[in-house]
Amino acid sequence: MVATDGSSLAKAATDKLRKRFPFGTWQAVAEEKSVSYCGKDMSLQGDGLDRWISLSQNTFIDGRLDEISVSKGRRNSLEEFATEDERTDSVVL
Repeated sequence: MVATDGSSLAKAATDKLRKRFPFGTWQAVAEEKSVSYCGKDMSLQGDGLDRWISLSQNTFIDGRLDEISVSKGRRNSLEEFATEDERTDSVVL
């Protein structure tokens, strides 16, 4: 990930990086407003000089969460960790 001020010096440095590392597609968050790469979501927030880049892995995490079946008796034990059977018996909905 590269963040720049948009100056000609920054553009020249970014162009060198793109030549040196010609893999995949280089995406500009400023142009796209939001980019996902290798499970990381990057988005440009704010306006003018009050701008920042937000990073998250919510999409990555959401794609790996599965519901599990828990017996009625176990539902009352919220402080207990999942058992081995509960961890391996995920339900795909």
